[in-house]
Amino acid sequence: MPRSVHVARLYPDSGQVGKLDGQGHAARGLWNLLHEWHMTCREHRRPMLAVAEVDRQMREARKNPPEGFEWLSVLPAQAGQQVLKQYQAAWKRCYAGLARPPRFTSRRRARPAVVFRRRVG
Repeated sequence: MPRSVHVARLYPDSGQVGKLDGQGHAARGLWNLLHEWHMTCREHRRPMLAVAEVDRQMREARKNPPEGFEWLSVLPAQAGQQVLKQYQAAWKRCYAGLARPPRFTSRRRARPAVVFRRRVG
C-alpha cells in the first residue's frame, strides 16, 4: 500500500504553544521511559510485557501518576499509544535489519511533530 505524507505548518497562539510544547516533551519522556525499561529487561534477560499490558499501565500512570511522573498526565492517551506503537516499530525495523536500534532522544535531537494516522481505502 503506497504511503502518502502531508505536511502542514501550524501557527498556534501563545497558549497553544505552551500546551503543544508540554505534550511534545511528555512524548519524548515517554519514549525514553519505554527505552530504559526495554533495555533493562534485555540486560537482565527478563521477558517483555505484552503491548496490551504496557498500554494498561500507561493509562493507569496517566490517571494516578507515581511521584515524579506527574508529567505523564499532560500527554493525551492517543499520543501515548502512538509513542508506544512507534517504539515497537523501531525495534521491528532493527530486528529486520532495516535500521539501527532505537536510542534515547534528547531535547536537542528531538523534532516536535504531530502524527495523524488515517487509513485509506
